[in-house]
Amino acid sequence: MKNIEKTQRDVVVVPFNGHQVTSIIHEGNAYVAAKPISDNLGLDWSSQLKSIKRDTVLSQGMVIMTIPSEGGPQETVCLPLEYLNGWLFGMDDSRVRPELREALVKYKKDCYRTLHEFFYHGYVLNIEALQVDKIAQRELTDKIRELRQEEKSMYETVRQVFKFSGVNYGEKTDDHLRRLFALVQDKFHYAVTEKVAARIVLDRADARKDNMGLSHTKSGRPTKADITVAKNYLTGDEVKGLENICEQFLLFVESKAFRAQKMTVEEIITKLNMLLMTNDYPVLYEYDGFLRSQANTHALGEYEKYKHSLPKPNR
Repeated sequence: MKNIEKTQRDVVVVPFNGHQVTSIIHEGNAYVAAKPISDNLGLDWSSQLKSIKRDTVLSQGMVIMTIPSEGGPQETVCLPLEYLNGWLFGMDDSRVRPELREALVKYKKDCYRTLHEFFYHGYVLNIEALQVDKIAQRELTDKIRELRQEEKSMYETVRQVFKFSGVNYGEKTDDHLRRLFALVQDKFHYAVTEKVAARIVLDRADARKDNMGLSHTKSGRPTKADITVAKNYLTGDEVKGLENICEQFLLFVESKAFRAQKMTVEEIITKLNMLLMTNDYPVLYEYDGFLRSQANTHALGEYEKYKHSLPKPNR
């Protein structure tokens, strides 16, 4: 628990579970005063405070804030807004005011269902909220597109496209398919940068730049897994363009599959070229495998320089 001294902060009302909750915004984080909620539920605040302090997670998130009240500024216990669900979920519904008991039981049932959906399916959707919140719809669409177009997922999806839509896929050797997938990957990168993936790494991997020139890393700092992936060096606009092209390509092939219209592997490549030309993107026709080896060697060399340039930890 920490005490947050009086600083510049905003008091706002936010929607929560069909109700309005007064929230205090401090340094970009939203907090809620716990005692008023406990009082509204008819619960004994001293017991609730002890319960919060006993809980490992709630006690670590709990802060003391000075907020305005009718009797003047007063210190009060606040919880991060994201912890409010968990606190309510753990309440003993037999102790709340009788007229609120049914609502709390329904709420806890919803929590059980939500937890099941999250851990069993990997996601939870609030359909009612999404139907009226256009911004949330857009954010969800963007997140799904981001996951669908994540480097590993994107090219695994492309492999599946060729496997199930290419009538002569089984006739191709593993080496031929490897080069084919590498060519498709390069077509996407070339369309938005006019450079193949390996050339992007060669040109942009630089130990002298912040994060070695990477615009995306999984851990916040470059790792060996990050530095040879061309997409990690793309700008935000380039990534959006890459994702847009790939999404159009996948939707086109999926629409053919829905109508049971299969194509040869060569025809799929031709359709991709036509899609790029229709959208006024430059088209790449040849994959240079040697350049990839050169790019990997360059990236690893720059990575070693980058590591040696980092400040040494104090002993």
